[in-house]
Amino acid sequence: MMMKLRREHGLVIALALLAGVTTGCPADGPTAGGTETAGTAQTPATGLPGGLKLATSPDGEALGVSAAKASAKEGETIVLRGRIGGTFAPFVEGRAAMTIADEAMDSCDSKEGDGCTAPWDYCCETPEDILANTATIQVVGEDGRPLAVSLRELGAKELATVVVQGTVGPRPDPKVLIVNATGIWVAD
Repeated sequence: MMMKLRREHGLVIALALLAGVTTGCPADGPTAGGTETAGTAQTPATGLPGGLKLATSPDGEALGVSAAKASAKEGETIVLRGRIGGTFAPFVEGRAAMTIADEAMDSCDSKEGDGCTAPWDYCCETPEDILANTATIQVVGEDGRPLAVSLRELGAKELATVVVQGTVGPRPDPKVLIVNATGIWVAD
């Protein structure tokens, strides 16, 4: 019963995050940013588990999001690399969850003449490409639910490159990739 609830909750978060994929570029919106965390890279962000924010990239070959979607198995330990984005609001406010996009996708600000105010939403790509190249990253508590704290507390912002170490969550559909993070390194 508990496993079923965990699967359903993870799927709800993944689908909620992916729902923003088809919204397109907003005319106006917030600029990229977030709260900065004081201290060194080894200092845990307030409210997040100690050791979550890594000082260096995790060991092991980091897969891109699209490669991980093609091969990742539920329950498997994985190292995943991507850029924060894939939707207008990649950080779930009040929850330790965010979306990341495969680095092979070009964000809108890298396309000449694109005036998108939220280039991290990849609205210059098709919804199918966005779905194929994004993943949900979450930090869960013992109950299997995302912690009630924003991953913005890592000090990262939209389009920052991250390397995530964790366990692959439920895979009810090959289009869904949820990673329960145990370590996150912010590259930039």
